[in-house]
Amino acid sequence: WAPAVGQTPATGSISGKVVDSLKRPLQGAELTIASSRHRAVTDSLGRFALPGLLPGITVVQAKLFGYRSLFFQIEVEAGQDKAGLIGLEREPTQLPEITVIGKNGKPAKYSKTMKFDEYFRRKLEMKGVFLSREDIERTHPQYFLEVLTFVPGVRVSVGAAGALGQTSAIFPRCNTPPKVAVYIDGKRVGSPGKLDDEVNSIDPNDVELVEIYRGVSEIPPEFQDNDSCAVVAVWLRYH
Repeated sequence: WAPAVGQTPATGSISGKVVDSLKRPLQGAELTIASSRHRAVTDSLGRFALPGLLPGITVVQAKLFGYRSLFFQIEVEAGQDKAGLIGLEREPTQLPEITVIGKNGKPAKYSKTMKFDEYFRRKLEMKGVFLSREDIERTHPQYFLEVLTFVPGVRVSVGAAGALGQTSAIFPRCNTPPKVAVYIDGKRVGSPGKLDDEVNSIDPNDVELVEIYRGVSEIPPEFQDNDSCAVVAVWLRYH
């Protein structure tokens, strides 16, 4: 059912309290909704509210400096407020880490392989979005497209629990129908099209690095053709 022209669609809301491991309220924690501008910050009692949300499965991020970021899914229902308690764990205190960077900006841990050299060369050119293994793990993805949830300029529509057949990624800079090219380990897979099941079937645990080019102006020459308006390049882990 679609609302009539000029009629405001029914919305729901999320509210609750953010606490630490001892159930003490956390002030200043930020809660954001993936692929939207909805944002809330907790008050001195740890309380927050996110009104005006469209119904459906929603991905929420809760974060506060000094604590581990938390991602979770919740189903928003029209006319209802989903309230709950969100617990954040404190980040362990660590000494500053020294990262050794080699040729083309490649970290030392990849010094024994040339597989990812082109990824790091393109990353130095500052075009597109580049995700490391650590970035991927922070999203706790069950399916590959959930890796793109917090990439600026990409909207991920998440189905029930991210299930196959119900999750897709939308690139607003692309025309309709979208023509997004997919590369795995530098080789193009299939024909440019919508990002859905074929890509979502990639196991996130097998992915080491990801390059995302959200429009024609960002696509490097080696990925350019006459069809693609965006590119997702996946680099699988090596052993």
